[in-house]
Amino acid sequence: MPIEITDNYVRVRVREPKRFVRKSFRTHSLGRGWSKRVAGVLKDSGKWATQTYLVSKHGLLQRDRRTVNLLSSIEQRHGVDLDKVRKIFNITG
Repeated sequence: MPIEITDNYVRVRVREPKRFVRKSFRTHSLGRGWSKRVAGVLKDSGKWATQTYLVSKHGLLQRDRRTVNLLSSIEQRHGVDLDKVRKIFNITG
């Protein structure tokens, strides 16, 4: 899945948008509100699922514990390799 770095976020896509019902997407704040997740209704099951995580660049630059822990959680839950993000923001662990 692609990882995109924008002005304020690192966008980590964990599912393709075409798997979701159109216009079902909602954005939810995580932690202090720095990071977010975009969820929608899956076409095949009708259940809500995460499509994208928006990981706060501010939180990464501040080495915020919750933001750094979010990277590990995304890797474990979705099998996404975020070593590139860790290297860019000089984060260990």
